[in-house]
Amino acid sequence: MDFMSQHTTTAAQAIMRPEAEWPWWAMITGNFGLGFLLSYVFSKSGTTSVSAGALSGAIVMFLFSFSVDLMMYAQMNIFDLTSAVVDMLASAAIGAIVGAVLGWWFGRK
Repeated sequence: MDFMSQHTTTAAQAIMRPEAEWPWWAMITGNFGLGFLLSYVFSKSGTTSVSAGALSGAIVMFLFSFSVDLMMYAQMNIFDLTSAVVDMLASAAIGAIVGAVLGWWFGRK
């Protein structure tokens, strides 16, 4: 969080909510939506192992973050390119973890 704050523009920091004021229902619901997206993709692709899930999750989340971060970088002055790349890599890591869990779940007998 500190790293991302250091790479966020002053203008963007002015509009960011303090964490204590986040509407947590929205954060949780958004994360569930992303989890359901991954679950849907894995269900349709037949992913049934931890390793395949981790790889697929990392790829899907990296590409998702890659597209969103670069479009936001191009259109808005809210963060620098370094934080966009870090967000892409962090998203890939989170995707690998979630993907591994989903791969295990779909691979249960």
